[in-house]
Amino acid sequence: MTALTARARRRIGMNDRIDLLKIDIEDAADAVLGDCEGALDRVAAIVMDLHDFDPAVRQTPRVLERLTRLGFCYSLSDLTSLTWRRPASAALAPFPGTAAAGCMTVRAWRSA
Repeated sequence: MTALTARARRRIGMNDRIDLLKIDIEDAADAVLGDCEGALDRVAAIVMDLHDFDPAVRQTPRVLERLTRLGFCYSLSDLTSLTWRRPASAALAPFPGTAAAGCMTVRAWRSA
């Protein structure tokens, strides 16, 4: 199988305007948004599946702060606990066995 890849920043920069950017790249949304930050002024709206697999290094706060700083409004939905992924909270924690990994849908748009 052959996969063609391109940096998102380059692809976005090739367009005058992008109406909708869809991002679903597991645990790399923050890295991709950071790389594309200089070109995101061409993007009107973003839909992304945002994953937090490592509770010690959560990307959700960084992604939401970046979207806000770049002038996007956003909504969060479809929060899903990834109960099959480790780690879960310890047996002696206040909420033992609670999934520490999760994902959600983020919809972001430019305010008028």
